[in-house]
Amino acid sequence: MKRQFLVTISLIFVTQFVFAADALQLLDTRQVVKVPAAVRAHFLAGMRQHLVEIADIQAALANGEFERAAQIAQQHLGLSAPGSAACRMPSMAGNPSDAQHFPSISGALSASSDIAPYMPKAMHDVGVSMHHAADRFAAVSRAAASTSDYPVTLRALSKVTEGCVACHAQFRVVEQ
Repeated sequence: MKRQFLVTISLIFVTQFVFAADALQLLDTRQVVKVPAAVRAHFLAGMRQHLVEIADIQAALANGEFERAAQIAQQHLGLSAPGSAACRMPSMAGNPSDAQHFPSISGALSASSDIAPYMPKAMHDVGVSMHHAADRFAAVSRAAASTSDYPVTLRALSKVTEGCVACHAQFRVVEQ
């Protein structure tokens, strides 16, 4: 009797959890961007790497290393960085049938650019904006190295993270 009661309670709990998860997805009004599983995995790994780079920038600034923060931004988040390959490609406005894999700047096939043909134009534009903000941050951080102007530098860094927030608020990348 006790075992049957526990099983019943467990099933009720699991059922409620599943319905709650479905309800949350219904409330998620972000635009869905459907991509193949491998593209999604690579793209999400790139976003997690961007977080690591933002943390490295913050650590550099905390140590007064404005030039180091600028280097990280430019080399890893700027528009010429390898991770920005999809944003350097022309937007295919979410129509992957219009393109094959895009070559990266180096001419080799870039896995990070695999998402480019799936990106809606608005997603592409937000990405480009974030990468440009990273380049602007790098310039501001370099200029602030001689003055240690933290407020100006942090304002420029906030523009980078605003781009991240804007993209995550508008789009949800899911497996096809």
